[in-house]
Amino acid sequence: MRLMHSHARVPLTMEITWSRHRISHLERYYAPAFNCWRDIFPGSVFEPLLGRDIRGPVSLDFPSGILVPPHDPGRVMHLPLSRLEKTATPFTAGRYYPLGMVKGLPGVFQGNMTPFLCTQVRGDGITGDLNHPLSRADLGLTLDFDLSGSDTKDRKAGREERGGACTDWLDLALSGPGLQDRAGVSPLFLSMTPPFSRADETRDPVFYTQDRFIHHIDDTAREQVTRFYAGLLRPGDRVLDLMAGWASHLPEKMGLARIHGMGSIPMNSRPTRISPVPRSLTSMRGLPCPWRTTPLMR
Repeated sequence: MRLMHSHARVPLTMEITWSRHRISHLERYYAPAFNCWRDIFPGSVFEPLLGRDIRGPVSLDFPSGILVPPHDPGRVMHLPLSRLEKTATPFTAGRYYPLGMVKGLPGVFQGNMTPFLCTQVRGDGITGDLNHPLSRADLGLTLDFDLSGSDTKDRKAGREERGGACTDWLDLALSGPGLQDRAGVSPLFLSMTPPFSRADETRDPVFYTQDRFIHHIDDTAREQVTRFYAGLLRPGDRVLDLMAGWASHLPEKMGLARIHGMGSIPMNSRPTRISPVPRSLTSMRGLPCPWRTTPLMR
């Protein structure tokens, strides 16, 4: 029995799922030290779990307007140019902008990075939707507490914590999801630069003449990515991995039949039993393998 008690401090993985426009989305957020004394607020989704025997992930479903504020038509408003900070490029419908760019909003200060959606551009200003991107969505929430190594040694009777910061982990987890939703505006622009241009147009083989054995994300993030892929793949799958580097995020113990990747020397030095086939995608006119034999790609 592994009880969820008020003195525990445990790692927590949260999965947030929703569907819109026939597309299913999944977001995963990792809280390295969820403090059951300071981080559970009255009425929160975590409160009913205290004292329960947690033997696996807990899945909950919420209608729209519960985990994030419900959609408010009054927060879709015309914003004249006089209320907007100047941008280096013109405003574009379908793109998100920081809320701190809008002047005169109660409780919002310059530097606030909460996103709002520009839905229409007119000569005298824009129409902005200031609602949370998930305000219309029904949300699924899966909580996976790692109680195997819960930290309780400094939380015995008489030595409980009596102060410190509280963290609203669910609010943090919900501060990013939803930006990929078009919300009825087509298309969604996340960048104003040409999509396939690069700051350095030097050919890839020149870049890869030097070994570059570095990780771009930390150990925990790599574990989370591998865990996600393990839920999508099956033993023996053929994978076209266009984003592979010297350290693959694909699960090695699944017996994947073959992998095709980009890069050169780092790919050849990758510590995996899967066979890489390095290619320079910028100079290729086709895929590095017969498409019909490689049904999976990333």
